[in-house]
Amino acid sequence: RIALAQWRALARVGSNLNQIAAAINSARFSGASLPSVADIREVLLALRSTLLAARTDVETDEEIDQETGP
Repeated sequence: RIALAQWRALARVGSNLNQIAAAINSARFSGASLPSVADIREVLLALRSTLLAARTDVETDEEIDQETGP
């Protein structure tokens, strides 16, 4: 389960990624220095680690109920 804030952040990342892909596919980056696959992989691995860490920080509904009562 991912918290709403992390879900929104992930949606923004996905949107940005789609815009980057569209720009590359339409050749709007002519002459620009594009990141290497290794650079992109590094960023994606960091994002994955962040999301996995956030996932462990989110309380389950059961944990919240135990703290606040039914």
